[in-house]
Amino acid sequence: MNFPIYFPAIMIPARYFIIAGLFFSIFYISKKNYYSHLKIQQAFPSKKTIYSELLFSLLTLIIFTIIAYIMFYLNNHNYTKIYRNISDYGVPYLLFSTLFLIIFHDFYFYITHRIMHYKKLFFVHKRHHLSVNPTPWAAFSFSPIEAVVQIIWIPLIALFVPLHFYALMVWSFFMMIMNVIGHLGYEIFPKNFLDSFIGKILLSSTHHNLHHSRNKSNFGLYFTFWDRILGTEDENYRLAYEKIKKTNPL
Repeated sequence: MNFPIYFPAIMIPARYFIIAGLFFSIFYISKKNYYSHLKIQQAFPSKKTIYSELLFSLLTLIIFTIIAYIMFYLNNHNYTKIYRNISDYGVPYLLFSTLFLIIFHDFYFYITHRIMHYKKLFFVHKRHHLSVNPTPWAAFSFSPIEAVVQIIWIPLIALFVPLHFYALMVWSFFMMIMNVIGHLGYEIFPKNFLDSFIGKILLSSTHHNLHHSRNKSNFGLYFTFWDRILGTEDENYRLAYEKIKKTNPL
């Protein structure tokens, strides 16, 4: 499985702008009034804040692309465990490794996220928290140091764990979709979501929005179980979710 040299430079920005752009165009432009009842924080961020999110997201995309080219180099010189043929490890391993990437990333994100919230290290993460009322463009609005922290685990894992390109692609799109939903600013999941099996483990937009507005809890990216296990889930999460859904089942 060979890819042209320009593949990362196109795929990484395209993934971000297509997914974040689609959610932004629906909820902040074309259907802004139609979905206003689902807005978590009733105020809308200023244009200055949105432009700032876009600017730092562009910087993050450049850093992510550089890391991707480093992975290309390492892979081309047989330093990584990235493999081409599914038959080398089989379909069950492909599925397992994809799930492993998602769960490991969430744990890595939780740990590094909490570390960056320590007072002496918060300068690394401060840029992201300037988006108190985030939009989809806040998903990648990081300082350069944080951008490196957010992505460096992937090439390190690839040095030791066999990973197929499909596993990396599924993870990357799942990451982008969940990251955008977390920063959407609208609660799009249904009224009884928190009582469902998926709702007990999957992070909602309200869950991460509380982190941005209160800054002291809800450190996960995909799942809520690390916050629950380690005692950092906002005690008012359910109340905040149900308040939004009280008169709006959708």
